[in-house]
Amino acid sequence: MADLDAFKEIHKIGTKYMKSEWYLRLANFPKAGVFTMLDPREHGPRRKLLSRSFSRSYLVDNWEVVVREKVLLAVMKIKADAIENTADVYNWWMLLASDISAHLSFGESFGMLEAGKVSTLLMMAIVRIF
Repeated sequence: MADLDAFKEIHKIGTKYMKSEWYLRLANFPKAGVFTMLDPREHGPRRKLLSRSFSRSYLVDNWEVVVREKVLLAVMKIKADAIENTADVYNWWMLLASDISAHLSFGESFGMLEAGKVSTLLMMAIVRIF
């Protein structure tokens, strides 16, 4: 069962809880990104740099329409795959998260949802930036 209070306690800034190595499996990059960093001393400064742009109020006020469009596209792609055979939901959610993060960070999506695959060149560029 999900517990919102427990979630907030675990994920708050300055939490005493450590991320497990499971997070390292979320991305296949040689260097951990802000979402996959395990070391809080490394993650903290990076999170602080990005925190305002990813606050709930800022995202809702400025990006809800863009995010909603990308989510609907991902759902349509998943549905199309499922109708044909099977759908790799994990892959589509990773493409979705990458495109949304790119759009929020750089002002433009990488178009991976539209292409249906990860752009290796672009993902390697992101790793070097972060």
